[in-house]
Amino acid sequence: MKGDPDVLRHAGPTFEFHRLPATGKKLHLMGLCDAAMVHFPQLGGDNSVRWLIGKLPDEL
Repeated sequence: MKGDPDVLRHAGPTFEFHRLPATGKKLHLMGLCDAAMVHFPQLGGDNSVRWLIGKLPDEL
């Protein structure tokens, strides 16, 4: 598989092992999820992990 090494090292759906920035956590999680969806399409769609991340407060 090709792609971001962090996505490949920590296969979805969990993101608990990724370091999050001090600010912009929501956007960072959205980016991780979008990158992982290439290999794990079940992370997207209605009532999915990606959908739930989108519901998080922007201040996160």
